[in-house]
Amino acid sequence: MAIETTTPRATPTVTAIPPSTVSQGTAPAPQADLARPPAATTTADQLEPAGQERSPLRDRKPSRGVTGVTLPAPGMVARPDAAEPVVEIDRTPLSEILAKRAVAAVPVHLGSTEILCTYSVDPQNWDTRVLVWLPGAPEKAVSWLETELDKGVSFTLPDGGAVTIATQPDGSFLFARPERGESATVQPNAMLDALYQQSVQKTFGGIITYAVIRNADPRLPNDGIVLLRINDEGVYYYSYTTDDVLKRAPHYFVGINGVLYAMQSQAEELRFLSKTLDLDEPAARARPQRPERAFGR
Repeated sequence: MAIETTTPRATPTVTAIPPSTVSQGTAPAPQADLARPPAATTTADQLEPAGQERSPLRDRKPSRGVTGVTLPAPGMVARPDAAEPVVEIDRTPLSEILAKRAVAAVPVHLGSTEILCTYSVDPQNWDTRVLVWLPGAPEKAVSWLETELDKGVSFTLPDGGAVTIATQPDGSFLFARPERGESATVQPNAMLDALYQQSVQKTFGGIITYAVIRNADPRLPNDGIVLLRINDEGVYYYSYTTDDVLKRAPHYFVGINGVLYAMQSQAEELRFLSKTLDLDEPAARARPQRPERAFGR
């Protein structure tokens, strides 16, 4: 799928939304060792909000993403202007977003058996999970924390055969049916590329394109929405919001050129909204605080 990109006429200001002003889902616990010292300005590709991101996913070459986006330095936060109206700019049925899960999964072939494989996100701590299921049976999907694959996991097929999955030294996932001598390897980067490119995509302010992903995992207690973006260095970043948060009120996730963007679920649809920012405070004092993580260990 082609990814929409737009070159801005002027350098846009992008701010992430502070937890103090909007409803938030479960966010990862702070980790002080990830903090960077404040700088006057930082680009979107350099930004690492303290305690909210992980190390980049392995060694990806620069491919595509947002260019020319400037984020203000840490300090004060921008907030929605109560006097400005909230405007609906788009809406998508949740069923359409969910249907894309199978399209965005990577097929793994072990002889005549096809297995679909993708990522899901744990709502408690945002750890990534590897989710697998057979075509046409997503309700019987099984998943494990990505770190569990280091020691190897297994599941049983309807015919009684066992499939093992284990992380290889190069970071790839090895699927195998030992009793038949069948195996196949899947690269995490291929899983991420498919998830981003084949999911529903939304571009905001003509600047940032997110993949909008339904986080539906039978082994997890809460469903929700994952927003996935890619930066100029080819690193994927994601955030997660649970359904209960999305049903209560608009959930703001990014600000671009003085406009806030939010999402809210209503009547089995995901609505996308915009609202003008209150820019009375100096832009240089705005602080991006919307939690995100980078895929990787």
